[in-house]
Amino acid sequence: MIQYYSNQNGAISVTETKPTSTAGIFWYDILNPTKEDEAFIESLLGIDLPTREEMQELEVSARLYSEDQQLFAIASFPVEQAEDDYSNVNITFVVAKDYIVTMRYVLTRVITPFATRLLRKSAPTAQELLLSMMEAFVAAFADLLEKKTARLDGIGRSIFTQPHALRIKSLNSFSVRNWRNMLQHIGMLGQMLAVIREGLVSFSRMATFLYGQSNHVTLDKDAASRLATIERDSTHLSEHADYLSDKVRFLLEATLGLINVEQNQIIKLFSVVSVVLMPPTLVASIYGMNFKWMPELEWHFGYPAAVTLMVMSAVLPFVYFKFKKWL
Repeated sequence: MIQYYSNQNGAISVTETKPTSTAGIFWYDILNPTKEDEAFIESLLGIDLPTREEMQELEVSARLYSEDQQLFAIASFPVEQAEDDYSNVNITFVVAKDYIVTMRYVLTRVITPFATRLLRKSAPTAQELLLSMMEAFVAAFADLLEKKTARLDGIGRSIFTQPHALRIKSLNSFSVRNWRNMLQHIGMLGQMLAVIREGLVSFSRMATFLYGQSNHVTLDKDAASRLATIERDSTHLSEHADYLSDKVRFLLEATLGLINVEQNQIIKLFSVVSVVLMPPTLVASIYGMNFKWMPELEWHFGYPAAVTLMVMSAVLPFVYFKFKKWL
């Protein structure tokens, strides 16, 4: 699908009908194009659009380049494929003096709302359109990071400000499933942050590239200033994403540490039970031997004395452990 945005006496007109000329069209928005769509745009504008496979290239020279007074930039933006599952999709920008082209194969949460807002305004220049769109992308990145920051703060509070949840009151209080869910949740946030940071880096490079190639697309003073701001904001957001990634690693290590503490508590409990039961077991073993000549076998108080000895041998270690504050 291709939508053509044109300037009609200062107002914006949008259509999906194939134009016969480029007159007045300042934005070609291409979504999930067919080979016929690509061929038509290439013929109409005299450009060579990158293929879907070429958009996956990692080399900077394959993502940022110029051809015949047009600038080609491929940037990435996170798209939620499922709940808490983000992956980057590539968006191709073709920037010329009088128009821009955007091409993508997946709907994004930026371009469609941006286009809706755009229709309520007067027709912009191609330069103004590009800068406004890039600012919208940076704002969307900021919103994503704000949400992830809030979630990480919530996880941190749940881990460190609820000590009652860490006390071992019974063997059932240690929930392997809950800790596993916590680790998976933190790990998923770390993966999402990596995806966001990758997109931010691509937009920062794109802004730097466009600023450095201003001789191809003339930038006025205001446009150059806005482009520098976009680059600076992208860099700062990328640094914030790095900080959040460090926080994810810290929370992962803290969670694993607390799991070890709880496991040690359980092992400690088993050890104490074993030590407490060892003396009574020894006494019972001695008086459980079936030798004919044992002094206490004919003693009237032999059985209660043996039971009392077993109880005392269990209570005394327990009292000693409590006195030493080992329990």
